[in-house]
Amino acid sequence: MKNKTLIFLLTLLISCVSLFQPLQNCEIPAHSPFPGGIINVDFTYEEITKPNISVQGKVPFLCKVGSYQWKIIYPISLEEKNSKIQIKLDNKVIQEITIVPKNYRVSKIEIANLEMVTPPKKSLERIENESKILKETVKTVSQMTQSSLKMELPTLGIISSEFGVKRFINGKPRSPHSGTDIAAPTGTDVRAALNGKVMLIGNFYYAGNVIYIDHGQGLLTSYSHLEKIKVTKGQKVLQNQIIGSVGKTGRVTGPHLHWQTILLGTNIDPTLFLNSNT
Repeated sequence: MKNKTLIFLLTLLISCVSLFQPLQNCEIPAHSPFPGGIINVDFTYEEITKPNISVQGKVPFLCKVGSYQWKIIYPISLEEKNSKIQIKLDNKVIQEITIVPKNYRVSKIEIANLEMVTPPKKSLERIENESKILKETVKTVSQMTQSSLKMELPTLGIISSEFGVKRFINGKPRSPHSGTDIAAPTGTDVRAALNGKVMLIGNFYYAGNVIYIDHGQGLLTSYSHLEKIKVTKGQKVLQNQIIGSVGKTGRVTGPHLHWQTILLGTNIDPTLFLNSNT
């Protein structure tokens, strides 16, 4: 009986201690309160339970970084119209973040394959189905945790198009650039930016050969226009593990990797997750 009591007490002690252990190192991404950026602010909560935090009606990415210290991480859409975003605890406003305007440059590209600019009718059903799949995929919010949110650049090359640029394709305005393009020779290794689990692979009309990786709590990365996919759906991957190779599949002007970072369904600048010296 004494042994059972001792085991119970030890288990309870370990459980209580684990509640106070830091869950993630969330210094990266840095607080970047502009459209396409990230809210990353500190919050003190002197309770054992997880705080009931909401931002614009959504549960943000929460990191416990000390016994009572948390970081609240939330994406800011490129289309954000509000000048301020409120953070609420139990529906009471505890912080208000001012959104700073940011101007993105204009990008004009020419695509010779006109079917990739104005798709033929035979391709419209495929495009619509793929759009539905991707919209469902980016809604994923798993319970996976990370020891750090610091990402590694997924391939070696030259940044050919930054996140957020205002795009004109064959002279017509298109949606802002949703990721970072890294130009590199066909066949160059593409690696996972962070530990995670492969949640989607496939060949898509615009994205070509693509991989989506789940990193937990609504944080995803995607890797498009690949020549080859070297992982399978459901496979767990480690940071820097080879997952594919650079290609020119889908809508492209040349071989490159289109790298996206998505948080809670919102595209944000992937480079915010990199070391400043990367």
